[in-house]
Amino acid sequence: MRRVVVTGGSGGIGRRVVDAFLADGCHVVDLDIRARVAGAPATGRLDEIEVDVSDAPALADAFRRVDEAFAGDVVGLVGHPEFGIGDTLYAGQALKYPAIPRFPAEHFGVARLRDVRFKQFDEAIRQLEEEGLMQVLFPTIGRREPILGTVGPLQLEVLAVRLQDEYNVAADIDSLSYTAARWLSGPADKVGALSSGAGSRLVADRHGRPVMLFESEWALEYVQRNHPDVTFLAVHED
Repeated sequence: MRRVVVTGGSGGIGRRVVDAFLADGCHVVDLDIRARVAGAPATGRLDEIEVDVSDAPALADAFRRVDEAFAGDVVGLVGHPEFGIGDTLYAGQALKYPAIPRFPAEHFGVARLRDVRFKQFDEAIRQLEEEGLMQVLFPTIGRREPILGTVGPLQLEVLAVRLQDEYNVAADIDSLSYTAARWLSGPADKVGALSSGAGSRLVADRHGRPVMLFESEWALEYVQRNHPDVTFLAVHED
């Protein structure tokens, strides 16, 4: 029987992945910080191990338990937070592929939670970001409401629906007037000299890297002319 290890399989997309593998006849081991409360198919082929997958030693111990308790080849590994689109697992010589094209966002909206379930809201935004569907930016001052950037305007509407349907998170995504985001690179003192102004706004990505939003091509070119020592990157290469 094929065995699949899924990390984060108790909710959201991970839960659907688990159910799909079970329906395909696999034996699934779910590693998650919490076990699913209810709704698991009664197949006898689902084992759950509670572990914080961001804790490397605890995760390594969990995999040892998988080897000991659930023998067999592991043919899939889904949802680990350190994995991104295009990453490859390998043994022996490292593999390297051409980079997957990434397109800069041109439409932006601020996501506002309607209630007080901030933890569930933050987790939903993080998981959707990991799918590569959007860029997520945060204000550097004021309320830390996430700013979502997408290639097309319809994607913002789709994200609002998915937050409700897949994560039970009621949130509004209000459109913003920005048309471009640029990561700032250069000497620390030069980058630090930039600030929000007419037609521009200084924000940061999830890793704390400075990003500037612009309302127009003119606003972007104006800031570039006045800060020649700073490089404005349309897409940040992680």
